[in-house]
Amino acid sequence: MSNILIFGESMLELTTKEGPLMRRAYAGDVFSVAVYLARLAPPALKVKMLSATGSDALSQGLRAALEHEGVDTDCMATHPSKHLGLYMVQNDSSGEREFTYWRSNSAARDAIKLIDLYAIATPDHLFFSGISLAILDPASRFTFKRWVADLKKLGTTVIFDANFRPALWQSESEYLTEYRWAFSACDIALPGMDDLQQIFRCESAQQACELLSAYDIQEIIIKNGPDSILYRNGAQQGEFQVPKVNLIVDTTAAGDSFNAAYLASRIGGSSTPEAIAAGCRMSAKVIGHSGAIMANDNTASGPAYMTMA
Repeated sequence: MSNILIFGESMLELTTKEGPLMRRAYAGDVFSVAVYLARLAPPALKVKMLSATGSDALSQGLRAALEHEGVDTDCMATHPSKHLGLYMVQNDSSGEREFTYWRSNSAARDAIKLIDLYAIATPDHLFFSGISLAILDPASRFTFKRWVADLKKLGTTVIFDANFRPALWQSESEYLTEYRWAFSACDIALPGMDDLQQIFRCESAQQACELLSAYDIQEIIIKNGPDSILYRNGAQQGEFQVPKVNLIVDTTAAGDSFNAAYLASRIGGSSTPEAIAAGCRMSAKVIGHSGAIMANDNTASGPAYMTMA
């Protein structure tokens, strides 16, 4: 049995349903990765979440939603006074989304202060994102980075997705420092081209690939929306043509669901191109539905799916 520990912030998600009604669900980049990975993971892979929530009913509901999906929540702390962050999604006619956030006082920001990282059993894999780093204060970020360095010495495979949110950073200098560290620390990089354009001013996927190749990253996958995916795995390099998607309703969690399917496939023994194909298939399904998390037979009536006026 192997395991993957996913660190970051899970949130409440509001999306338009009908008229004045809104659909309330649980989401966030790492929540989406955890849920889809738990659904797709081979039986020998255990998915765990590292985060913090409040003690209120909505926070308890989020934990229940994760557990309902088979995600282990033993590494999630409970903040005595803070709650979940929240975001609302609005989509244009092409399915592209615009987010409005209320997350500045979320419990997840204090996760590293509430959890003894060194008491956690060494994970086989650790996944985090640029958002995971951005929500931490400098002291928590320092502690997390030191822990990651120690995990790497013990053989943990570190996986990073850029997921850049400019509003979460104090300055360009700050985010450049942290992203350079993250790419130097990870073994598998799963960035989106739009993020790399904003962070490093990359003008093309090829330029981005060359930039990341300067780091000691074993596996690089550069997602680029409907355009070709560039990848490098050791000496193997290639370009994967993304199949055309005919129905696009909501692109929320497109990259996160890709990550989940890609990692499930790779950890399960698939080649890099096979895993990319699996990621594309999963992403295509997700963007054909509203909201980050598709319902399935096990979750359609579960605690993650509620409607509110």
